[in-house]
Amino acid sequence: MKNIAIKYGIIGGITGAILMLVLWFVSPRSFLSYHYYMGAVVIMFFMYKSAADVRALYGGYISFGEVFKPLFITFVIGTFIFALMQFLMYNVIDPGLIDLQREMVQEALDKMSQMIDNEEFTEKMEEALDENNFDLSFFKIMRSWVFSLIWGAIISAIMSAIMKKREPISFAENEVEDY
Repeated sequence: MKNIAIKYGIIGGITGAILMLVLWFVSPRSFLSYHYYMGAVVIMFFMYKSAADVRALYGGYISFGEVFKPLFITFVIGTFIFALMQFLMYNVIDPGLIDLQREMVQEALDKMSQMIDNEEFTEKMEEALDENNFDLSFFKIMRSWVFSLIWGAIISAIMSAIMKKREPISFAENEVEDY
């Protein structure tokens, strides 16, 4: 069971990392806008695949706890690989992504300030933008990954509740009386 979860965690993480690279290659702006969503969908797909394979090993019937383990293990491994790739993207492959991200936030803030038309709000948002250095160090990414494990446990619990399946109770022929 653990081998299945580890396998799908690795496949999910690598698939997410490859999609991240493809998205960045096509458009760094799209990468910054969508790579988290794509990663989430990929990881959740492989979580499901892991749990479905384990349930099949159990003959189609599995308890909440038995299905939770492969779901969560797949999440942990897949998101760890995804976090490592994120670190590499921002710090090795394209350090300019941090500046592009700051620029995109500034553009969004400008649009928002035009809609709200409140000088005090705009000033506070500008201050917050100036204070945020958008640094994505290894420590920050790993801290974010650790906090994501809480969401991973919640998602795993929800998927476990959906995927669990109890074996029907069967009675031996001589135990059931005709009424």
